[in-house]
Amino acid sequence: MTDTTLKEAIKEAYASAPDDEIIVYTIEMRHPAFTQPLRVVRDHKSFTGT
Repeated sequence: MTDTTLKEAIKEAYASAPDDEIIVYTIEMRHPAFTQPLRVVRDHKSFTGT
């Protein structure tokens, strides 16, 4: 995915998200050695995402 494509996808997601939704910046890492994806969130609060 090019940087331009990613920027357009983010704009679309922001524009279509409900007003009461909180945007949480995350990184998802996948590797054959992992049993499941590792997700890192840029926040200090614990929560369960869906």
